[in-house]
Amino acid sequence: MKNKKKVIWITMLLFCLNLTLWPQNISLNLSNTTVKNAMEILRKDYGYFFVFESGDVDTQKTVSVKLKKQPVSEAAKQILAKQDVTFEMRDNNIIVHKKTATPSFSPTQKKAITGTVIDATTGEPVIGVNVIEKGAATNGTVTDADGNFSLNVADNAVLQVSYIGYLTQEVSVPSDVSGGGGG
Repeated sequence: MKNKKKVIWITMLLFCLNLTLWPQNISLNLSNTTVKNAMEILRKDYGYFFVFESGDVDTQKTVSVKLKKQPVSEAAKQILAKQDVTFEMRDNNIIVHKKTATPSFSPTQKKAITGTVIDATTGEPVIGVNVIEKGAATNGTVTDADGNFSLNVADNAVLQVSYIGYLTQEVSVPSDVSGGGGG
C-alpha cells in the first residue's frame, strides 16, 4: 500500500512538473463563482498556485472566467479582475501583490530556511500550501508533495502560511536560525 501511495505521489509530482516545463493554454468556463473557487479549480485542474497575502485579495468576490485555449496568465487576469492587485508568473506560481505596495527590499542579509507544513488534525503533510514572507509579497513558495518548503528570508522574518479552506497562520522565524533550520 505504501508503494502504491508513493507511485501516485510521484506521478502527480511529475504531472505538475510537466505542466511547468511548457507554456500551457487552458480552457475554462466559470460563471458567477467566487475567486476562491476559481483559484481552487486552477490549482486542481492545471497545477497553478496563487501566492498572496490574505488581505490583498477578496476571495469571496464573484467572477466569471471564459477562456478557450488561452495562457494561464489570462485566467489569472480574469480571476483577479477589478481588484487592486498585480501578479507575476513564476513557474506554476501566480504571485499576487497590491498595486500600491512596492516590494520591500532591505539591505539585511537573507538566510535560507526550510520547513514542513503538517495538518494539525491528521498529522499528514499538506501539499500546495502558500508560504510567503510577510511584507515581501514577491518572496514566497509552495509546499511540495511531502509538505516541505525552502525560502530565503530576512532576519526575524514572519511567514504567512495559507491554504484554501484553512485559517492563515503567521509563524515567526527565530533570528538564531541559520541555513537549513527552522520552519
